[in-house]
Amino acid sequence: MNTGATRDREVFRKHWLLIVPRLVWGGLVCSLIFAGDVVLGASSQPALIALVLIPPLTWTIGQALAHYQRTFTVTRDGEIICACGLVGRNQNRVSLHHAHQIHNHQSWLGQRCDFGDIQFVADDTLVHFRGVAHFTRFRQIIEARGTALLEGLSSSREASRSKPHITNGGGQMEKEITVVVPGTGDEREARDLAIKSGTTAADVLQAIGLDPARFQLQLKRGQEFESLAGADNVYGKAENGEKLFAMPRDIVVG
Repeated sequence: MNTGATRDREVFRKHWLLIVPRLVWGGLVCSLIFAGDVVLGASSQPALIALVLIPPLTWTIGQALAHYQRTFTVTRDGEIICACGLVGRNQNRVSLHHAHQIHNHQSWLGQRCDFGDIQFVADDTLVHFRGVAHFTRFRQIIEARGTALLEGLSSSREASRSKPHITNGGGQMEKEITVVVPGTGDEREARDLAIKSGTTAADVLQAIGLDPARFQLQLKRGQEFESLAGADNVYGKAENGEKLFAMPRDIVVG
């Protein structure tokens, strides 16, 4: 089984297909060595054959065990941990608090067997995890954890924010909305806005200093999130007092 879960974290493994080429290569080397020993007449000396076969067999078994031991863990607080190693477990960590961009890639085979690569750009550091099994589920969890972090960090900042006004329309009552935006490092901010009829998602993003080409607004609808295009009418879609989320376009997967 390639993936397991506990209450606080979900664990994924590297897809088994990615170890096949190394196993085939190791088996081929062992077969060639054995065939060479037979041709040279060493088949009558089993001890010599075994001695020659030990290195490639050890390498092949080590590769298989190392592949199985590599795990990708997503924690509840938005940390992704890649652990590898047979004896000492080396760990490579990245936090969604620090991730500015997330890129996904799946080959033709990966799309059909549900494995892929994910790359995080975090604080000028590039972190690349390759061959994650159950990749669709993995991406969904990454997106959900990232959105939950933004939502959870918004309430403590609401009282201290001034409320810019966006006045694209007239004659109708204003609505007050809160936009949760990513910051630097661990920082997240909640911006309060007063909007009028005709206010678009692009207007809201520009009012809080974000580029609509790089960011988009999301509305939470039950357990799902609705992404808004730049020209969508926020006044018509959002309720008074509703919370919206500004997300980098590169972090939205699906």
